[in-house]
Amino acid sequence: MDLRPELLPPPVSRERLDEFPREIERVVELVELGPSEDADYYELLLQSNVAWPGAAGLALCPPAELRDASPERIVEEILRYRPIAL
Repeated sequence: MDLRPELLPPPVSRERLDEFPREIERVVELVELGPSEDADYYELLLQSNVAWPGAAGLALCPPAELRDASPERIVEEILRYRPIAL
């Protein structure tokens, strides 16, 4: 992964970060209802706005320690992820 600053996505505003928990809840609800274009769109939107490659998986199927966590807590966990520079 090339981590040169000019290749990194632009920083996400605090307003946008505050919207993530609501969007995660919406994605989870859509996915639980079954496959749809909306669910695919929001999953792609989440994945393209964070560095964690498995962010959607974390939101949809969290590990045991995050199973009862609030959407805000899951967003905090997703945003804490930093790629390893090789």
